[in-house]
Amino acid sequence: MAHTSRFDRGAIVTHLNPNAVEPTVFLRSVVTVAHVVDPDTGRVWVAVLRPDRTLFVLDAANIIDAVPSDDHSNEPGCGPSTPDSSR
Repeated sequence: MAHTSRFDRGAIVTHLNPNAVEPTVFLRSVVTVAHVVDPDTGRVWVAVLRPDRTLFVLDAANIIDAVPSDDHSNEPGCGPSTPDSSR
């Protein structure tokens, strides 16, 4: 997949299940950090949180689709500007 910018933190990716023994062929996972490019091979690797709550480093060649996150709360300056003082 050529659109590596879609592998930003929080993106939801559909990918081939790396475990060939499981009956599920495709999985949906959440990208945990920005992708990494192997300097020797140029391959893109993406760290994801799988449905079983395990972390996995996935070869981007196995990603079928990626949907960017609509949640921008993890970006600098997007959180609450002042603490809630009503408590």
